[in-house]
Amino acid sequence: MAFFLFPSSVISGDAADVVERVALRQVYPSNALTCWLMNAVADVTGLDAVSAIRLVAGLAGLVYAWAAVGIARECFEDAGRRAGVTALLLTGGAAALFFGTIEVYAPVAAGIAVYIRAALRSLSGRGPSWAPPLALGVAFTLHGAAGLLLPSLVLLANGGRPWPLRPVALARAAVLFLLPVAAVFGWMYLVTWGGELPAAGHERYGTFLGGMKQGPLLPLALSFANLTHRYALMDAHHIVGIVNLLLIAAPAGLALLFAGTRERSPARSFLLSAAVFLVAFPVFWNVNFPLRRDWDLFSPMGIPLTLLGALAYLRTVERPGAAAVRVAALSLFCFVPFVLTATGTRYERNLTARKHAKSLERAAAKTSGDAADRLLADSARWRERAATLDPDGTIPMHHRATAWFLEGRREEAAREYRRAHELSPEDSWIAGDLGVTLYALGRHDEGTALVEEAIRLRPTRLKPRIDRARIHIAEGDGVEAMRVLERGVRAGITDQKWVDEALRLLRRLKRKHGEREHAEILTGFLEARGSE
Repeated sequence: MAFFLFPSSVISGDAADVVERVALRQVYPSNALTCWLMNAVADVTGLDAVSAIRLVAGLAGLVYAWAAVGIARECFEDAGRRAGVTALLLTGGAAALFFGTIEVYAPVAAGIAVYIRAALRSLSGRGPSWAPPLALGVAFTLHGAAGLLLPSLVLLANGGRPWPLRPVALARAAVLFLLPVAAVFGWMYLVTWGGELPAAGHERYGTFLGGMKQGPLLPLALSFANLTHRYALMDAHHIVGIVNLLLIAAPAGLALLFAGTRERSPARSFLLSAAVFLVAFPVFWNVNFPLRRDWDLFSPMGIPLTLLGALAYLRTVERPGAAAVRVAALSLFCFVPFVLTATGTRYERNLTARKHAKSLERAAAKTSGDAADRLLADSARWRERAATLDPDGTIPMHHRATAWFLEGRREEAAREYRRAHELSPEDSWIAGDLGVTLYALGRHDEGTALVEEAIRLRPTRLKPRIDRARIHIAEGDGVEAMRVLERGVRAGITDQKWVDEALRLLRRLKRKHGEREHAEILTGFLEARGSE
């Protein structure tokens, strides 16, 4: 159902790359089986690349739902608490990956859920011991991030205890894990890649060794002196980012985890061993992600965290039915606002559609013949989709007005901005740019009011804060300008493209007001963001 309800939604910043990759039928080693599935769906159904990716996400959602119901059955015997666990899992952070998103992480989230279900069945004696390592091997071929669960597989193979080691059982689990890995990558190497690795994608495995200036072994590669802000444990900003990420991944699960008792059980130990490494992942890998929308890779951490919360809370309640109702209500309270905002504003959906069109055009330029014509036709359909999201043409008006403003034609720019603003009064970009233009024309009160309106419309956007700070500077109030930016940062602003401009502005202010402690703190924060 989500496939049809959310046709334009996009969460990941890598969406354009994924669309182009599937359009060209490329398969990257870091998510080999996922890419292969997306390409196969596109070939079998005849769908364009974007629709094929979304369909794979929707199918992965069905697998995830099946696994969630199975996990609930393994956790509890009564229907009430089973319903509570199912509600938690279906509304956790990972669920967002199945709402038509344009990325590669939905299948691996489903694979992780299947692995946890198989592991819990094995721990209870109701399932075979060979199923969990096979499931994790498949999840690893869907995306290499599933390898973070290998410590939990070691614990599972060792009978749910860290010590003493059981070498035979560990060796058996290792062989079973490697079977699907060897089969998938052997097939890819011999058939898909024609006996050689693809030109791109395989270097991602080297990031654990410090490649691409990432990975937990980065200190060994670059020395500890080069860590600075790249590591969350050494930067308060990133610690806040990780906490923010945890709240997104397991909003209801975390609340229940802290509300419950700490019962000891093999299932709890297994889930802890799975959660610890998933939570540590964003600390060492792409630590600039947590405060942006590119959190989808890390959202599977919500699965074990949510289950830990369910075990901690639901196993101790006296009235399971009432507790399940409370859990379901908490899940919906956390989930519904996310779903209502996941598709973005009309402007953002228009931008997404145009990005898809450009990705397909880039793919068409790299091929020829019928394939290129098909990609261009797909691109044209996405441009039509973009046009339906902007029936009044306000986005082209906005672009024209911006070009005229930069050319010094400010009266014309103001008229065009005004037309766009009257058609889309809820658009903060247009409101802010109109305000700046009017202020530059000497209409200070009206311009300031529109910039403040832009801040109210989108309080977590950095650009209107910069505009308001510049107005304060023009009025001779540099301290208030710093305060405006500081309040914006505290509101969770993460517009990376405006960070450099904010840095220049703050350095200029710092020379005049360097004694202000909050200016020092804010400058350090933005310097960290700007150098990532």
